[in-house]
Amino acid sequence: MSAPASLKPRLLIADHAATRLGIRMALDGLVQVCAEGGNASDAIELAARTRPDLCLVGFELPGGGLVATRGIRDVAPEIPIIILANGADADDLLAAIDAGACGYLPGEAPGPSLARGVAAVLAGEAAIPRSIMIELVRALQAKAAGTSDGLTAREAQVLAMLERGQPTAAIAERLGISQVTVRRHISATMRKRRASDRRALVAGSAQQLRRARPAGPADTRGNGVPARSTGDRVLPSTPESAPVPAPPAQGSSPGSPGLC
Repeated sequence: MSAPASLKPRLLIADHAATRLGIRMALDGLVQVCAEGGNASDAIELAARTRPDLCLVGFELPGGGLVATRGIRDVAPEIPIIILANGADADDLLAAIDAGACGYLPGEAPGPSLARGVAAVLAGEAAIPRSIMIELVRALQAKAAGTSDGLTAREAQVLAMLERGQPTAAIAERLGISQVTVRRHISATMRKRRASDRRALVAGSAQQLRRARPAGPADTRGNGVPARSTGDRVLPSTPESAPVPAPPAQGSSPGSPGLC
């Protein structure tokens, strides 16, 4: 028997209509949905007015899921927030945590996984899929190390695949993220590199690589002296300070002492 509605945790759902319906069905009997919002502004206003026990916010919420998360944290910092993402991406998870979320779950997570995540956050724990924990560790390490142009680990991955000529769909499949997420990483990288389009981004990256590549070592021929070119042949240069050997004395052979 389910608990009375007054005893169930009160939930605010902010996402697209179809996703909200799926969440209500998955959590039926476990929570009381007290409010629903279809964009970031509605989510912030509803959180301030209804004071739910938990907010579920879609990453791709119109107006910005992270915008809604920051806004909710501003008006009601005591309310925990779970971000529902299109895929499992460590950079998106870091962005969600920075915005104030304490949970991050793929939007396609089955009902039991969603229920466990909700229960964990309501109990004061974090809800993070085990499948991306290692990516989270690597992303945190990369963030701590930093890069000269501020690219995240995932942005650097996407850029490397763009440089190899891979399209958006192939990058998304290879990295296990949505095409929308790939495009967002590309847009962020273009902004950081000040590139007008993808072609300029890839060309600028190749130019940076050429500038960073060290010059090749001087050609030597075993004597530590750079070689000099004579037509098609390469001859070792003679150091100016090297002594010129004297010819052997008359009547003596090389390698034998001369006779008095």
